[in-house]
Amino acid sequence: MPNVSLDTASDIFYQAYEQAHQALRQPFPGVLDLLQALKDHGVQISLLTGKGQRSCDISLKMLGLTGYFKPILVGSPERNVKTDNLQSLLTTQHLAPDELAYVGDATSDIKAAQAAGVHCFSAAWSPSVQLDALQTMNADVYKSVADLQTKLLS
Repeated sequence: MPNVSLDTASDIFYQAYEQAHQALRQPFPGVLDLLQALKDHGVQISLLTGKGQRSCDISLKMLGLTGYFKPILVGSPERNVKTDNLQSLLTTQHLAPDELAYVGDATSDIKAAQAAGVHCFSAAWSPSVQLDALQTMNADVYKSVADLQTKLLS
């Protein structure tokens, strides 16, 4: 956007982002039940996302997911920080790698988890997921939220 300040361009982007979210107001079917079941079982649920803070806040609000996650660790415009954020969770929550599980939907999530020594469960229920790429990495793939819930709570 030539001749537009970064602050103005950012405001325009976030307005458009929130407006686009009007078409996506609910998480995938079963996700709220899964989050509640994990909470009911005493599982602490953190959120790691590549999104920045402001877009993360918009998505959580628009999807009705505020209050489920603590802590929330967001991305960086400089580089992928998911491995760093997983390692930070291990340190700040005083966890061993086998006490933390990561749910992601991309090969980059698997790589970040592997680098941190954490198991990654691959959420493959989105129409946009690249299932072949996940399977090439021998991912622990779940094609439905219900299947993942069964695995996590067993």
